[in-house]
Amino acid sequence: MSLEPVREGPSLTRVDGAWACARDLVGDRVILIHGFTASSVYLRAFARYFQDQLAEPLLYDYDSYLGIDVAAAQLVDLLDNLRQPGDRSRFVVVAHSMGGLVARRFLRLVAEREDDAAVANLIVGACYMGTPHAGTLVGQSAVSPLADISDLLTGMSPFLRSPLCRSAKQLTQTDTDGFIKTLNAADSDAPLKVPTLTVSGGLSHLEFCNGRIRNDLFNQFVQNILRTPNDGLVAESSADLQNVLGRLDLPITHDAAYPAYETTNHSYLIRNQSIAARVARWCRDRF
Repeated sequence: MSLEPVREGPSLTRVDGAWACARDLVGDRVILIHGFTASSVYLRAFARYFQDQLAEPLLYDYDSYLGIDVAAAQLVDLLDNLRQPGDRSRFVVVAHSMGGLVARRFLRLVAEREDDAAVANLIVGACYMGTPHAGTLVGQSAVSPLADISDLLTGMSPFLRSPLCRSAKQLTQTDTDGFIKTLNAADSDAPLKVPTLTVSGGLSHLEFCNGRIRNDLFNQFVQNILRTPNDGLVAESSADLQNVLGRLDLPITHDAAYPAYETTNHSYLIRNQSIAARVARWCRDRF
């Protein structure tokens, strides 16, 4: 696991791992955002594919324990410091899991200080893959599976950081601020009209951890909570942003009809080349 976000704060990097500078933000760019307890390490293959298909993508790393709203504000700050006055860069945001909520809050922050035209010229698309737009494991205080899957994907963090952190409370809607409900209300009442693609998986089983018995117990625990169709961690109804917002007049497309849907779970969404190709084509059409 990359430790830089914990030790040094958030960063935007190129595929080669170097910090992005002003010239890396010029033109059309894709920003990739990782999920809870993870880092951009597990998005590198996805990023290299975008590098070949479109242009140099940027990967946003942040300390995911501090809060979804904090991560979004830090991304705004990074872009403010890197972008040159008057540049005409355009971005499509592609985010996995909790990263999609970071992206949505980021867009809302931009909208709060810019007019509609400025937002439309800056953010030309947003793609959310397996994002829990209505939260996940709602009402549960036992959220260790959220951390275990990221440990498996990116390596265990050596820091003793409780999964019962601000971000986990926001994801499970046990936070006192009601972050997700507030965000959804804002996006429903005053939609940004940013072209949006949401992608979900239909395989309700995850490799949460090593060891078949423990893994089966984790999956049983999650499925007893979710009950409805899901990708192993996020309910289909939560991954579909149009369903969550209850608005049929927004430019939102939900993709759950691709051939690999039934064999794709939460973590496979960013490992499947066919899905990457579909997302890359969608992004290319935005520019």
